[in-house]
Amino acid sequence: MDAVCDAFEKTKNLILWEQKRMTSYFILIAFVLFLAVTFLPLRALIMLYLTHRFNRGRFFHKRRIRNNREVLFIEWNNFLEDNKWHGALTDKWETIAGKGRFKDLETKLYSHYQDSLKLYFPKNILLMCDSPSSLIDYVSTVKETLRLQETFRGKVSARNEQQLVNNPNVYRRSTPAYILLFNFIMNRVPSDLYRVRNPKLNLGSKDAERSLIESQETTPNLEPDMEEEDESD
Repeated sequence: MDAVCDAFEKTKNLILWEQKRMTSYFILIAFVLFLAVTFLPLRALIMLYLTHRFNRGRFFHKRRIRNNREVLFIEWNNFLEDNKWHGALTDKWETIAGKGRFKDLETKLYSHYQDSLKLYFPKNILLMCDSPSSLIDYVSTVKETLRLQETFRGKVSARNEQQLVNNPNVYRRSTPAYILLFNFIMNRVPSDLYRVRNPKLNLGSKDAERSLIESQETTPNLEPDMEEEDESD
């Protein structure tokens, strides 16, 4: 409910020129879109979109396999870390698990990939693939795009956070351009609640705009500092 009211107040303030620069940007963007839709043939717009999608699809399978290999490798390292095992990708399963512990490794490995990636391996897959490297090569060709999860066994896990942000080989959904444009404009238009909490701000100035952007996601402290009151007394 708060988000709906906040969006309504920002839209009202945008229309009423409460933030003149952002309203000017909005009118300019709307005018450019109007010209594009009016004078460019719909056939040309559709052809541009399809050409863009076709060029991206040319390398889709290569990106999918590269992503799957990287995700499987990351989860393999997580599996070793969780179970306190050590081993290289080219080592045999018996070398990694130790003598007589192959069944234990097989059970835990199946369970780990089911919980982390929703992958269900065939029962004899470790006999078909004699090392982690061959297993990753075999499984990476699945038709689905494997995605690193932010949760593990029902709990939020931050161990894949750096990989999701910094690893270029891991697939991540990009934010659409219209969402970025919407956030750019609306995050710089104050809501009525923000005005009430910050009555001393002159929201039409550039300094106020900078302050609005910096404190957009933080709640201002409305209570006075007790130490300052003691000093003034």
